[in-house]
Amino acid sequence: MRNAAGRRLACRKDHGSWYYVVDVGQNPTTGKRLQHKQGGFRTQDDAEDAMAATIRSLTEGTYAYDNGIIVGDFLTTWIEDQFSSGRLRVTTARSYRQHIRDYLMPHLGHLRLRDLRAAHVSSMLRKISKGSAERPAPSAATVRRVHDTLRSALASALRQQLVSHNAARNVKL
Repeated sequence: MRNAAGRRLACRKDHGSWYYVVDVGQNPTTGKRLQHKQGGFRTQDDAEDAMAATIRSLTEGTYAYDNGIIVGDFLTTWIEDQFSSGRLRVTTARSYRQHIRDYLMPHLGHLRLRDLRAAHVSSMLRKISKGSAERPAPSAATVRRVHDTLRSALASALRQQLVSHNAARNVKL
């Protein structure tokens, strides 16, 4: 169906929605094209506005493609890469692994990397500092170190263009 201006109307059925697809480059390992797909828009204009924002981020160089990775998987890969490359001492790697296992994975591990926001980090830090029934509240220094671990990991993700911003960078402790 079309309106008076000749534009298509959104489907009136419950399942109907608009989506868009944008080519965002090539996978460096396979050479196949990468596409950004997003749907669920009620109108064509909403989908076109979102597509324009994606294209604008591509041209500005701020677009980040995370391959659908979740925070937990990224942190696990990141700590292994850091240790195997010799950038970390054994004791530092042990501390980072403990922060990831005990604090970061339970609170943030399920989130998609590109969806991580400062509000998630702030909420996690508040919950950690309060403690729980199975884990008493850690010291302020431990909370600060957990935050530093996450900030360092997200800085690496930013350099790899997996995220468009470091969600832990400006979070106040």
